[in-house]
Formats: sequence, structure tokens, C-alpha cells
Amino acid sequence: MTWTKVAPRGWRLLGREWGFQWGRIVVVDLETLALESYQKTLRELSMRQALEFCQAWFQRQGWGNLVPDFSPAHAGAFVLRLEHSAFAEAIGPVGTRCCTMLEGFFAALFSHLAHKLLCVREVQCVCSGHETCTFLVVTEGRVEQLETALEADGNLSRVIATLAANARGAP
Repeated sequence: MTWTKVAPRGWRLLGREWGFQWGRIVVVDLETLALESYQKTLRELSMRQALEFCQAWFQRQGWGNLVPDFSPAHAGAFVLRLEHSAFAEAIGPVGTRCCTMLEGFFAALFSHLAHKLLCVREVQCVCSGHETCTFLVVTEGRVEQLETALEADGNLSRVIATLAANARGAP
């Protein structure tokens, strides 16, 4: 929290990088576990199987219940909801988004599954008074649009609407 207060922008970059490195390490473990369980790598599993496998692992580790939502695919994004985030619950209500390391972790995990670099940004956080921690996942080329939409309005529906409008206007 000290970093968040003193240098919030720097902390978000550092926290995301730590989370990304943590996620890359976990992906290796998940690949090993998938091979042991299915005799297939995560990438060889159907997306549904891979997600269920990762969700179960995440929950067993005590990090929370991960719920993906692909309904905003028309906006070039998908939503991750994290119910009972261990990070957010440990920090408590502070009035700001706090799950920066999870942004990086999820970016590493979903980039691996998608075979391309994805970026994750937290839109809503338990620490800022929301019921769940909610993240948006976009491709690397859309992250600037996402960050601009988040700065203008932190409402999830409006951020998705902005991304959808930008997706329609893109060549």
C-alpha cells in the first residue's frame, strides 16, 4: 500500500511485472499437471477444459474463484471475475484497485493459452467497494484504448461499450 500511495503508476508497472513473472512460472507447473492429468498440454486441451483446469488450480491454491465471461467478445475483450480474492481480502477496503499483481499473473496465463500477448487491467476491486474483483482482458494492441476508457470512466459496462465502439471504428 505504501507503493500505491507514493508512486501509484510505478507500482502498477512493477506489480504487473512481478505478477507476469509469477504467472510464467505457474504456467510451467500447470503444463506439468495437465500432462499428468490428461496426457496433453494446456494448449492441446479444449479452451473449456483448459479454463476449468486453471480455475480449479487457482481455487485450490486459495486465490479465489475465477469466473471468465466471454460475452463482451464483440468489444475485443473478455471479463474475468475473481470472487473472494485473497489479495483484496488481505488488504481490505482502501478505496482503490489493489490486485495489480493478478493483472500480470492473468496476462501470463491467458497469453499462454491464447498463443498471443494479452493484457489485463482491473476495472473493479473489492478494495474499492465492489463485490468482486473484475478484470478486462484485451490484446496488446488494445491496451491503450482500455486504459484510456478506464481513466475516463471506471464503470465496467461503459468501458466495454467504449471498447466495442472502438472495435467497430477500427480498420
